[in-house]
Amino acid sequence: MKVISEITGLEYNPNNVVRILNTQQIAMYLKHGAKLIDLYASVKKDGTPVLVCIFNREDTKELYELWCKRELK
Repeated sequence: MKVISEITGLEYNPNNVVRILNTQQIAMYLKHGAKLIDLYASVKKDGTPVLVCIFNREDTKELYELWCKRELK
């Protein structure tokens, strides 16, 4: 099943993406050239509103590894 983003107009497979809520992580991904595929508003379990950014899983694999090692600056 493919989804078309209402924000970016890009088509993507929901199984091939990562959803990120951490604004610092999102900023670092964007700073290092990751392409934002989609963005939507959601609500956490505690009722707090949150923005969710979607990136391609394969394209951001190295950035994720650096993020986990706290080496992404």
